[in-house]
Amino acid sequence: MAELERLHTEMTALVLGLTDGQWTQQATIGDGDWSVRDLVGHIASWEELALERIDAFRRGQALPSPGASIDDLNAGMVASKASLSLVDLRREATETHARLLVALSELSDQEWETEVAVADRDRAPLGQALGSTLGAPRRPFGHVAAHVDDLRRYVASAARP
Repeated sequence: MAELERLHTEMTALVLGLTDGQWTQQATIGDGDWSVRDLVGHIASWEELALERIDAFRRGQALPSPGASIDDLNAGMVASKASLSLVDLRREATETHARLLVALSELSDQEWETEVAVADRDRAPLGQALGSTLGAPRRPFGHVAAHVDDLRRYVASAARP
């Protein structure tokens, strides 16, 4: 939780001073494919998936699988947020993150260690499955870390006259 919150705070601080135009400027994040808006929607979507997985665990069901390749899943997640206004996207991302922190804090140590089915095939401790959902390669719960360098570069370039 500390890693999630640290990275979320860093991302929030970076985007706080950007104008709406800078939020929506295309080809600024993720090897030039995304806008800041896309990145925020992407992170919020993965946090929503983690919440869905916690809900499935609470119901005694297999954790839902994203079902698509990561690239297809990411594209779908970005597209699913495209119709939201910036105000709604920011609000939704903030609320999702807050709900995630509450849901994670409510899990007991025993629940974190409970073996769960992931999409009815693989088994893993719930904490590991959530760390993967919210993570990056070799960074459980560190998903934002995979994008923060791009975001820093963009924010620095946007600040230059």
